[in-house]
Amino acid sequence: MKRYIVFLLCLCAGRSGQAQIPQSEITPRQVEVSFNKTTPLIFPAPVQYVDLGSTDIIADKAAGAANVVRLKAAVRDFQAETNLTVITADGRFYAFDVRYADDPGQLSIRIMNDLQAQIPEGKAPTVPVRLDALDGDDAARIDSAMEQIYNNDKPQIKHIGYKRYGLQTLLTGIYIDSEGWLYFGIEMRNDSRIPFDIDHIRMYVRDKRLPRRTAVQDIEIVPVRRLHPLSEIDTGKTGRTVWAIPKMTIPDGKALHIDIYERGGGRHQSLRVENRDILAAKPIPESR
Repeated sequence: MKRYIVFLLCLCAGRSGQAQIPQSEITPRQVEVSFNKTTPLIFPAPVQYVDLGSTDIIADKAAGAANVVRLKAAVRDFQAETNLTVITADGRFYAFDVRYADDPGQLSIRIMNDLQAQIPEGKAPTVPVRLDALDGDDAARIDSAMEQIYNNDKPQIKHIGYKRYGLQTLLTGIYIDSEGWLYFGIEMRNDSRIPFDIDHIRMYVRDKRLPRRTAVQDIEIVPVRRLHPLSEIDTGKTGRTVWAIPKMTIPDGKALHIDIYERGGGRHQSLRVENRDILAAKPIPESR
């Protein structure tokens, strides 16, 4: 197994004024990645530096989340093991050996610091995600609200949906918490004979009516949290997800759009949300 040697320069007092350089070994953590799935690495401090060992993998910092790195394979079934190194704002160095797996053993990895590693057995360590866009809000509170919405399977909205190509997509509810954060529940069912692979989902605000020869100017809305993100809806199956976004309303003459694009196909789905729908947002449902 490869090991990384970290040299720490310590200036010691003494007549000689010489520097002693102790060294410590860091054993890399094993990480599996897939071509079709993203593995988030959640660090205990904001990430300052990321280095990839080869072009077989890709990594980027999650938008709005200072301590989250998203990792996945850039090449399907790559054979040679590669590596990833990360340095966080608190000066810590993390090393990973990365190998390919169609079905990774872990799809979300929380990295513990030394203090968290000393938590007694039986006590689950937690690493709160540092979301730049949250303005100090506790991410755990938003996660809890999203779980409550997800576990409440009774639709609050029945008039916003899209049904075509044997697929049905519904906006099941819009909710608001005490801090003004908005939550969108989305459900998608596949009654066709072909699985629906999701390429990406886009959320944006656009004018309802655009004069001819007018350039389209969309306002992109980026959710800061997604619970159970949708990636594939198999035949006869239903997928559900919940998104969280900052407080917003829609100006007159505009609408909020949620578009779901099929990878390698054309069975795209689209939802349109009016300002009155957002103003009618319901409180977070109570836990069952």
